[in-house]
Amino acid sequence: MPINPLTLKQMKDGTLGTLRLQGQPLDERDWKMIGNFLRVTTSLKELDLSFAHGSLEQLADALKQNKSVNKLSVSQIVQDHNMPLLIDILKANPAITQVNLNNCYMQNLGMGMFARFLKSHKSITHLSFEGINFEEMNPPFDRGMGGGSGQPKLATLIKALEANPNIIEFLPETKETEAICLANRTAAEALLTNAVADASVLSKTDLESIKERLPAFLHLAEFNLRKKDDIAQLLVNIEDTASTAGVKFDIPARYAAAAASMPRPFKPAAEKVDFTNLQPIDLAKPEPAPRLYQAVEAGQVDELLAYLKKEGMKLTVDACFVKPEGKRENLIELIARQGKLAEVMTVDNWLGDPRGLKKVTEAVPAREWQRQLKDLPADRLIFQVNAASFKEARRPKVQPAGPR
Repeated sequence: MPINPLTLKQMKDGTLGTLRLQGQPLDERDWKMIGNFLRVTTSLKELDLSFAHGSLEQLADALKQNKSVNKLSVSQIVQDHNMPLLIDILKANPAITQVNLNNCYMQNLGMGMFARFLKSHKSITHLSFEGINFEEMNPPFDRGMGGGSGQPKLATLIKALEANPNIIEFLPETKETEAICLANRTAAEALLTNAVADASVLSKTDLESIKERLPAFLHLAEFNLRKKDDIAQLLVNIEDTASTAGVKFDIPARYAAAAASMPRPFKPAAEKVDFTNLQPIDLAKPEPAPRLYQAVEAGQVDELLAYLKKEGMKLTVDACFVKPEGKRENLIELIARQGKLAEVMTVDNWLGDPRGLKKVTEAVPAREWQRQLKDLPADRLIFQVNAASFKEARRPKVQPAGPR
């Protein structure tokens, strides 16, 4: 087996961060093993296929399915004939944001294809073409890439770079490419600074810009924040602000699992509800914004539940879906945001109302059930939690367990 024992061990225990295949005479069994590893790994960040001729063809399908690799080196193995394969991989796997094409011999066809890819698919942040003679030819490209006049290869790429807001490093550097990269980096850094300071005040324009520059934004976040949980929490905060602003924001796949365990940001309202002399009937008043909702909005979930218990009342399914006009969330969603689901989902509160329990369960995202209830002891759960449903991002199965 040409792969060294340490690498094999790291592949098996999930700690391999970089895999280099240069100079390794791999057979069919080796390629199959590496392909299977690529499909499931979450640890591998860099894959170096430089000088390993035929490796791109062997691993193309696995690379398309991989979600962890963000740096791909293909020095000397890409030419015009297999450029479409590389482009297909990059289109299928936007997690790959850094590409090393050093010393690859591409004529006008391959360079034109890659330039068109850069212009239309804006996921690449780092691109290296060291060792390529950009002034070797003046090929005529199609009109969409400035064709007909026969521009140099570099001029063709610069047109593509100008249309890509995420390129923050291009080698070899020229005055033009340096200016493009600096402008992109500066814009992404400003967005990151504002998001870290307080994501809740990001404007709609800021949010749209973060979406457009997300690959560069993430790269800088990974460099500056470093901890995956910190980055996941930042993305959750941005997602929450985007939802309020009506902007669709999808957390990247490689952070989805970590983000699922992060709390939603919550800022309690300043005005509190005074429970001292409050009559039960007054919880539903005033009608536009009942005190029941006001209390939860002010972060008084524990006080509200204590009051209900003292008065011999329950938090009903109808109460859970109270949503005053102009508010984004209903009562149970607001409770979930505060991490208080465990306090509400008690046997005393839901015994005898399995339908209401089911309805409330379906109203809260699966990730919140996972985050807030997965570690509770069995005697505190009022329904069985199916571990597989969490793993597959489904809601937990509702099955009242009754008092224990």
